Amino acid sequence: MALGRVWGAVLAMAFAAAPVGIFATGWLAQNIGLRPTLGLFGGLYVLLICYVVRNRPLRGLADPAEARTPVSEDAATAG
Repeated sequence: MALGRVWGAVLAMAFAAAPVGIFATGWLAQNIGLRPTLGLFGGLYVLLICYVVRNRPLRGLADPAEARTPVSEDAATAG
């Protein structure tokens, strides 16, 4: 099942990246302060949201309910 492998890879990358993010956040908070660190990550989050909103392929995705088309009995028994 391909979706299971893809989902497993995504989770593995997220779990591997979490300690790096925690280390970077702690280092930044210690060196530049907590408020600037939170402002930096908040700004990065806003940029990420703007990228996702403006990304054409993501906007072109159909609603899963709309994408499903019922299969007629003739088409199901023909093959």
